[in-house]
Amino acid sequence: MSSNESTVSLPSGLIVLLGGARCGKSSLAVELACQSNQDVYFIATAETRDEDMKQRITRHKAERPNWSTKSISQIATRISPTLVISNEVGLGIVLETNLGRKYRDLLGQINQLWMRAAKNSLFLVAGKASSLKNPKELLV
Repeated sequence: MSSNESTVSLPSGLIVLLGGARCGKSSLAVELACQSNQDVYFIATAETRDEDMKQRITRHKAERPNWSTKSISQIATRISPTLVISNEVGLGIVLETNLGRKYRDLLGQINQLWMRAAKNSLFLVAGKASSLKNPKELLV
């Protein structure tokens, strides 16, 4: 950590970073985790199915320190700060293929589950973030 970076105190519990592709989710997660001075466990779900994904995974690995890897089932038992990164897939066009629509629908449902469980959540666009709130809390 350079001298102009300060230590970040992450709240305990689940923190979800949601946004579109290349919006800065992973960069923010790495920055927050590195500045927290806490143990970091990394859970990767992407699979190397083609050359493009292989290059993306290699790039992401190079961008982060050598963190311990954990399984998805271990997330639920963590009390420590836990950052989850997911793509927001519901803001774009309706996909042409059945498989694409099924993926969008399933990830949308999973994202809603993450959000219900999260103590904090951010929506990222072009490297900037907005805090996400329960809609019912905004109507009170």
